[in-house]
Amino acid sequence: MDPQVAGTASRRSLYRRSAPVRRYALAQAAGICESCNQPALFVTLRGEPYLEPHHTRRFSDGGPDDRRFVGVVCPGCHREIHHGLHGPVKNERLVEAIRQKERDSDT
Repeated sequence: MDPQVAGTASRRSLYRRSAPVRRYALAQAAGICESCNQPALFVTLRGEPYLEPHHTRRFSDGGPDDRRFVGVVCPGCHREIHHGLHGPVKNERLVEAIRQKERDSDT
């Protein structure tokens, strides 16, 4: 392998996500991670709490771009869900937290 090459190229698909779903999810979270229930660690240059939308059913696997399947989490929780040993369990807890929040907002 050429010493200048750090790795091999890979193909990635980019998906267009719904801006209204993202805005709704962030507004509903009100600056609190829906996984660990802690406030966002910092505020962005735009003055907004920094949290990341997370599709609980992978968008790339055909999961819907719908608020019922989008949680808003801090970067640490987001990385743990995708790469952590207990990520699948954390994701399922997030699914339940979203369901509960949606039920509460319907009443």
